[in-house]
Amino acid sequence: MWKNKARAAMTLCFDDGFKETYELTKELLSEYGIRATYYVPTAYVGKSFYGIPVMSLSDLRECVRLGMEVGSHSITHCEYPASMPTKVWRFLSNFAQEESKAGYFKYILGQAGRNMLGDSAARCPSDLIRSEIALSKQILERELAPYRVSSFAYPRGSFTKDTEKLVERSGYSSARTTVVGLNNPAGMDFYALKCKVWRHYTDVSAMNLWVDHALGTEAWLIELYHHVSNDPKHTRESCPLSRLRAHLDYVIGKDVWIDTQHNVATYTRTSENLR
Repeated sequence: MWKNKARAAMTLCFDDGFKETYELTKELLSEYGIRATYYVPTAYVGKSFYGIPVMSLSDLRECVRLGMEVGSHSITHCEYPASMPTKVWRFLSNFAQEESKAGYFKYILGQAGRNMLGDSAARCPSDLIRSEIALSKQILERELAPYRVSSFAYPRGSFTKDTEKLVERSGYSSARTTVVGLNNPAGMDFYALKCKVWRHYTDVSAMNLWVDHALGTEAWLIELYHHVSNDPKHTRESCPLSRLRAHLDYVIGKDVWIDTQHNVATYTRTSENLR
């Protein structure tokens, strides 16, 4: 049983710290009384990432004051290494979990095409991964003191068991991947949390199915969004605010406890009800 005897738990995650996403979602979430987790790559705070303005330090401090969670998304967002078998496993796992098989396959083909054209993420040298993980936490905590950063999101979702250990040793209590799926309280890997990823082909009915599946299995659903906009044509991965609102209208009437990644992870670790 989850907190408040809810049948399922849910966390909204917004990656990359885009300013427009924060400004739009903070207003929307305040209407519903929902707390979410915002992941930011520290090198881009107050600057632009992929040509989109990123939250400033003032925004991050306000975010904390509003009761939201600020998590680390590394420093530069460079991609961590992952073996080819791991990448293949991730693709097959995600394909199996996606509501739209055709949409995901086209998405992967599109990603491959952009990579061949030079739009691939920079690979992070192995000797810098430790600082990318540990220093990003320290930078955020210095600027947001006395706030403590406890959640991490792997850039581009790439990770290995060694990376998981680095995240744990750096003082984080949980880390989220981009592996598609739900998190079952029994045997949960807190440093490889799964999520449901909003992509350009994801409609409201698919988003609502995420919640139904979580309720059916009494699991923890983490929803991942990148850019939220009033102009859905802004980028290929821009979730229309109207679509997110329609989804929350559906969720709010369900028996779901909605809270930050830190709060749900902490509850899962400590609650006797979930053991």
